[in-house]
Amino acid sequence: MRHYYVQAENVDWVLVPTGYYDDKLGRGVAAEDTRFPAIVLRGYENPGFTRPVPRPAWMGILGPIIEARVGDRILVHFRNRDFGYGRPHSLHTHGLRYRVASDGGWMPRQKPPQPGTAVAPGEEYTYEWEAGPDSAGTWFYHDHSVDAADNIRRGMLGGVVVRSPDERPADREYVLFFSTFSRAVTRLRRDFFTINGIAFMGGLPGLGARVGDRVRFRVIGMGDEFHTFHLHGHRWTLSGQVVDNVAVAPASTATFEFVEDAPGLWMLHCHVLDHAENGMMQHYLVTHR
Repeated sequence: MRHYYVQAENVDWVLVPTGYYDDKLGRGVAAEDTRFPAIVLRGYENPGFTRPVPRPAWMGILGPIIEARVGDRILVHFRNRDFGYGRPHSLHTHGLRYRVASDGGWMPRQKPPQPGTAVAPGEEYTYEWEAGPDSAGTWFYHDHSVDAADNIRRGMLGGVVVRSPDERPADREYVLFFSTFSRAVTRLRRDFFTINGIAFMGGLPGLGARVGDRVRFRVIGMGDEFHTFHLHGHRWTLSGQVVDNVAVAPASTATFEFVEDAPGLWMLHCHVLDHAENGMMQHYLVTHR
């Protein structure tokens, strides 16, 4: 049995911590001017939600990664501390097995609401999920309560990794969400296309590897648009074909790996041109051993 403690929290999220140059304005824009009121999911080590789980910087806005092996049962203890918006929330997962009481999907006009679909601020609920033989791979979870679309657009999502018995360990493994933060949600002057909630290069430190490392990427699309993952100077095999660009649709995933052999500071980005120009790009640093 694996236990996870996940809490919905209010944070002022900065989409471009490095700041950026705005061509239309003809001037630089400070990081502070890309701040908006987000709702995020954060992991804790204990039932009292007092010890935050350590997070690498590259995770950005991403909620805690739920990890399991095929055959595991997973208890996710969820607490809603969204007192900023005062909304009910839930957790709904993809790819795992569960009974209806652990679905988390709120249905309008259902009276009373299914348990776990509208957890009020200050309340808690426990979801029970199972990693079956058909669950191996990359999945994700997100809010599915009242106002689900707006909550997801504000940051309420996280990754799920289910490892098969024969999965080879990776030296470096990254879970990357490609999503849009629109001006309609943030009330900022423009849309931002982000990787793990961060736009423009330099804002996700820690993405990288050393020559000889086995590197695994788990890429997840979310929102209303299609994206692609492109990493300069690299190729990998996916579905029997050598590629250097992978498409991800909303609510879909792609998992691939390679042995690193290309030292240098590389660009990682979406190859939808408008998305890249509006922030969906990051650095990937490869060093020698």
